[in-house]
Amino acid sequence: MDYLCTHSSCRVYIGMHPFTAIPLGTMADHKLRDARKNCKPVFNQLWQSGDLTRTRAYHWLAEKMGHPQESVISDGSLWGSAR
Repeated sequence: MDYLCTHSSCRVYIGMHPFTAIPLGTMADHKLRDARKNCKPVFNQLWQSGDLTRTRAYHWLAEKMGHPQESVISDGSLWGSAR
């Protein structure tokens, strides 16, 4: 199941957690989805190296992007921000 924008040309959507109505993050168009896919492996290396926890890595990224840390939660909602 996905949330899908009803405007036929924008093709913005978001997936859902399995068997729930909980969104996986934020709405994204094709360009933003591609950017997330390209950035995610690099981000994963950052926290999977053991130097930072996953949560701390999201806080670090929020700081670098100029977002308040309070806006970053463990589900990665920060990835919805195109800058």
